[in-house]
Amino acid sequence: MTVIRSCSIAVGVFAVAAFATQAAAQATQSGILTNLEVRQLITRGEPADHARLRGHFTALANQYEADAKQHNAMARAFLLNPGRRVAANRSSDHCKRLEDLATQSAATVRELAVHHGRRSGDPAAHCDRLVRISREAAKEAGAVAAEHKQAADATK
Repeated sequence: MTVIRSCSIAVGVFAVAAFATQAAAQATQSGILTNLEVRQLITRGEPADHARLRGHFTALANQYEADAKQHNAMARAFLLNPGRRVAANRSSDHCKRLEDLATQSAATVRELAVHHGRRSGDPAAHCDRLVRISREAAKEAGAVAAEHKQAADATK
């Protein structure tokens, strides 16, 4: 009895280790980073770090979009099964909800990818963009001030 339990435990440990190794390899190949890697890259904040984060969030968005497509297909399959209408409708609703959540997640991480894509460029370009925005705001403020002055002069 003890030998059988020991063998079962050994097989279970081996299976978990193999699964964990395979999952880690797939995550690395797909460009998805670990939580620790993401935190380290955000903390450093160098342009190359933002480029890696852009890749990470793009890979996550692709994964979420694939999940959404899979849940959509599952929802349709449940509804096409005429023998299980009531249970299929509940299952279809469940799959539709998961599809919506995956779609929303994909949109959110795509926005993060765009943000980090902007930050991965030349830091001077970021500053140039801020200068351009500031100049445009100053022009608008000057035009508004001129209108106010003109209005004030007209009331005199």
